[in-house]
Order: sequence, then structure tokens, then C-alpha cells
Amino acid sequence: MQKDELGIKLKKRYEVTGQPEEILESFKNKLSKENKNVYGHVVNEKIFLKIPPALQEWWSPQMTISVERCEEDESKTKIFENIGPNPSTYTLTMFIFFGAGTTIVLSLMWLFSLLTLGHDYSTALTIIAVAVVIIALVFYIIYNGRRKARTQMQSLRDFVNSVLDEKLVE
Repeated sequence: MQKDELGIKLKKRYEVTGQPEEILESFKNKLSKENKNVYGHVVNEKIFLKIPPALQEWWSPQMTISVERCEEDESKTKIFENIGPNPSTYTLTMFIFFGAGTTIVLSLMWLFSLLTLGHDYSTALTIIAVAVVIIALVFYIIYNGRRKARTQMQSLRDFVNSVLDEKLVE
């Protein structure tokens, strides 16, 4: 099991009593009722839960739940939860980290070339410093977003627990 520094398990596995069809139907029923903290949909054997658009921020998490029949015991179902950021937020973050990292590597090569040739290298140092500041700034923003998303992550987890409470095995 993985646990982040905020004390929330980002990935969780457990078994519940009942067939996968029953579990999926329970989620469909609970999602069809008006719920002001969570909305989502069920597709095949996956459940996608999100924070309602009115409450969403750029850091808002989403949860994906996979439901599988337990091979060892046919009366149980395996549940796999995964909480993470919105994919577009994650992609943008990785793009910025990759771009800044590539800029640092290329600027270091340029810096060493300038040093070897004995030319002025202040521009290369400035570019490296700016890229490092960008990485630090994005890291800080992401960390704060995760801190702010903690209550939303908990509301997603509470919703799942409200559906599965009576069926939980381990």
C-alpha cells in the first residue's frame, strides 16, 4: 500500500462480499441520488468519481475504482481504488517538469562549452537559474494543491465507504 505525506492512501485494495454486478449497481444507485460532494459514472467494470464542477479547482482529485470477481472465493469481489489528480493537470505538470529539466541539461552543455572556449557564460547560468526556479515553483504549487485537495480526497473516500460499508471484508 502506498501512503503519501498527507496521510491519505492513494491506492487501496480490498475485498467485499457480493458479486461485481451488485457492487456496480450499488454505485449506480448511489450516484443517481443527488449528492452535492461527488458525482461520477459507471462504465463496464470501472467507476469514475469526481468532485462536482461547481466545487472543482485545478487541484481537485478524481477516483477510479476497478471491480473484479475474486477468483479464490466466488462470493467476494476485489476492489481497486486509485486517487489522483485530473489527467490534464498531471500532464501539464509533467510537461513543465520535462521542459525545465531539458532546458537545464541543454544549458549545462552550453555552459561547459562556453567555459571551455573561455567566453562569457552569464546567460547560460541565468537560464539554468530560471529553470530551477520554475521547477521549484511548480513543485510548491503542486504540493499546496495536494494539501488543499485533502478534504476532497476524503469526501471521495467517504462516498465509497458509504456504498461499501456493509459489504467490507478486509
